[in-house]
Amino acid sequence: MALFGRLEQSFPTERLFMDVEGGIAAGQDFVRALEDQVSACDVMLALIGPKWLTAMDAMGRRRLDNPQDFVRIEIESALRLGKRVIPVLVHKTDMPRADALPEPLKPLARRNAVGLTQERFKADAQGLIRALEGALAEVGAARQRAATETTAAEGERAAECRRANGGGTRGKGESAA
Repeated sequence: MALFGRLEQSFPTERLFMDVEGGIAAGQDFVRALEDQVSACDVMLALIGPKWLTAMDAMGRRRLDNPQDFVRIEIESALRLGKRVIPVLVHKTDMPRADALPEPLKPLARRNAVGLTQERFKADAQGLIRALEGALAEVGAARQRAATETTAAEGERAAECRRANGGGTRGKGESAA
């Protein structure tokens, strides 16, 4: 896929995962591997083409209505885990309306999408890469804030423990006068 190649040019390969590119080993539980990859990701791209909403399985049922469909599993897991999901609307596809989606996927309809067209592929792909870089920067900043807050809270708890245990940083044999 041309988009994956563009992403490989902008991001380290080990930071990218595409389920159809051999990222899942033979004999591995496909659903568990997908859920593990989604839980480890910071941002997920959901590629939505013209037939995405109406794609049917071998039994003639809409794939998105099947809780075991791999596309649904990936997107549903990402939404449930609070991941940033960026819908990528391919070939001028309209954003799906919430009432056209199964209940667990309805929040996808509220996500701001990025377009990707064949006519403007280079420019659109570059816009997507910028959006992805921005989203990853936001996730990194949020992680940094959380780590700083955790460190500050741990320091405060340690200080409270010292105060509760008689005062702080006296060495062995020292007493409070």
